Amino acid sequence: MNDNTLNDQAQKTWEMLQHFISQSEKRDKAYEKRIFEINQELSSRFKETDQRFKETDQKFKETSQLIKESSNKADKYLGKIHEFDRNWGKLVESLVAPSIVKQFQKEKFEIEGMSQRMMRRKAGKT
Repeated sequence: MNDNTLNDQAQKTWEMLQHFISQSEKRDKAYEKRIFEINQELSSRFKETDQRFKETDQKFKETSQLIKESSNKADKYLGKIHEFDRNWGKLVESLVAPSIVKQFQKEKFEIEGMSQRMMRRKAGKT
């Protein structure tokens, strides 16, 4: 082989290498661009997710506060119901007591009178 042929082949090889390098650089730039885009998209999604977590956390706090307020109201109403229940017997006695002796006497029961809220102790127990 002569020097011209070797130079031509070396030139062609060099051109092929430059072409491959150029193609590789283009692919690298395309990959870098895509990686940048994915990074931007992920960053945006992370921000959205973080915002949603903050909103959810706020809703949990609001819900917790509502539950606490509802529980306090329920306790208050249950206390009133318990108090009413405790006094129910007294209420019924107060409504019935004025006429109970007459009612029993109408039914031919001999009653001379009545007593309310009597307590007695037997062996130290009420």
